[in-house]
Amino acid sequence: MPDLAAIFARLQPAERQKLLALYQRAQKELAQMALHPTGATTASAQWRANAARQKLQQIDRIVQVLQGRAAAYAARAIPAAAGAGRAMAADQIRRLNRHTTLVLHGRGPAPGGPAGLDANFNVINHDAIRVVAQKMAGDLHQAAASMGESARRILRATSQANLSEADIDQVIAGRLISGDRTLAGRQLRDQLVRAHNGRLVQVVDRNGDTRHYDARVYAEMVVRTQTAQAITNGNLLQYQREGVELVVIDGRQSNNPCSEFLGKVYSIKGDSKDYPPLDSLPGGGPPFHPNCSKGIAAYVPNLATPAQRQAARPEPETAKIAQQWKKQPSDAVRTFNDLQRKAAVKQRMKEINKGTGPKHQVSDSDDPAYHTHLLKEMGVKHVNLGDRSDIGANAVRSIQQTASAGLPMPESIDATLDRFNGDPDRIATTNYASRAIYLNPAAPFWKDPAGFMKREHQAGYLSSADPRHVMFHEQAHNNFATRKLDHQNRRLTTTEFAVASRVSFRAAENADEFIAEVLAGRLAGKRYDSQVMDLYRRLSGQ
Repeated sequence: MPDLAAIFARLQPAERQKLLALYQRAQKELAQMALHPTGATTASAQWRANAARQKLQQIDRIVQVLQGRAAAYAARAIPAAAGAGRAMAADQIRRLNRHTTLVLHGRGPAPGGPAGLDANFNVINHDAIRVVAQKMAGDLHQAAASMGESARRILRATSQANLSEADIDQVIAGRLISGDRTLAGRQLRDQLVRAHNGRLVQVVDRNGDTRHYDARVYAEMVVRTQTAQAITNGNLLQYQREGVELVVIDGRQSNNPCSEFLGKVYSIKGDSKDYPPLDSLPGGGPPFHPNCSKGIAAYVPNLATPAQRQAARPEPETAKIAQQWKKQPSDAVRTFNDLQRKAAVKQRMKEINKGTGPKHQVSDSDDPAYHTHLLKEMGVKHVNLGDRSDIGANAVRSIQQTASAGLPMPESIDATLDRFNGDPDRIATTNYASRAIYLNPAAPFWKDPAGFMKREHQAGYLSSADPRHVMFHEQAHNNFATRKLDHQNRRLTTTEFAVASRVSFRAAENADEFIAEVLAGRLAGKRYDSQVMDLYRRLSGQ
């Protein structure tokens, strides 16, 4: 099936860009009205009140124009997308019928030609299409109303607080006005900053969390998602018309749990004894989430390759993710990430088998060149052990464990004095940008890693007594650097600090040290209670 992104790009591009530009322009106008309250410096309170009323009327007019344009666009775009979906499905059926003497599932030639196709794509299930059009219009209406309400809220608050444009500029820059430390004051500052940054659309997601979007970004997300829904509806209409009973989920691999459904086959009517019903999937099938790239294609068992047939039947993990997604999407994300890690471990073990296993046990008396060889075999591109076999042995043992756990390899491991300013108490550090691990050859740690770690763990400073813990900790940082996860050493809240302190003193320093210490402890075989793991999952996304 053609790429949904390509189909989307061809559907009314000029009209779509006009609508998105309108939302972008409206957000800019609303922000200007909210952030530049003309007249706020005048001595006349009555004049300011009149000016505010006039702006509120302008806001109402802008919102009404947006909502009218959104409804008109949805009324035209959704039927067009559904028609495109039917055309896509019909074209696929034509191509399938060229490769088999059976028409789809062995029904034989239908009246009107060997493929039994109806060239008239104007017959559309109006109820189904109307629902999608209403959904698109409703979401765009909500975005317009949210922008208007944000602007009204700011305008009223700044007017009541008698803030001038200079005062507002100070608030945006992070300075307090008249020492206002109240909750209302903080909320106003947050609203002003969001308006200044162009994020006036406020949406509550299915988890109850409030999210703020740029108007154009949100409008495009709505249009793209509902267009994909209309295309899928069009596909299904044509498949049902042609007697197609099974569909396969296709699209691009991504980091979203819906990628677990790729290549899996589902029954449109739900009456197959071999495949689960399509409506068992979240939302009844693709799109599964905003901006989802997944779609459907007809599945003909007679034309499938052995590999496709083997992959077609959903596995228990697939069904588990589908059920979790319906109840608690965050659980589905965790299950999917666990599956991805298991697959990564399996693949990684194939790649690193030259550097791990019983025949590759190492000791402090080995030639450092041998340690360097093993580290490179496992995927570390640049290795400098400073001709130190004690450092090399510890590094190899650590990397063998983290590689077996599926963690990504650092770009380099470098034993150097340059990064530590002569400080022997610093053992190692990780550069997030270059994904390089630096080791301090002057640190006393290397003389007795086991004794050092036992003392540090007993004192509560580190989360395990494993002699490899230092490297585990740095490999954890490298893992999060690879995933572009950096909390910028954010201080933990009081509640988070209380939880992190149960792991180690190091874990309680900040958010980045907490997730690194927990992962290092787990690599060393430690287990943590549910509160620690809940905080770890929230901060690490794993």
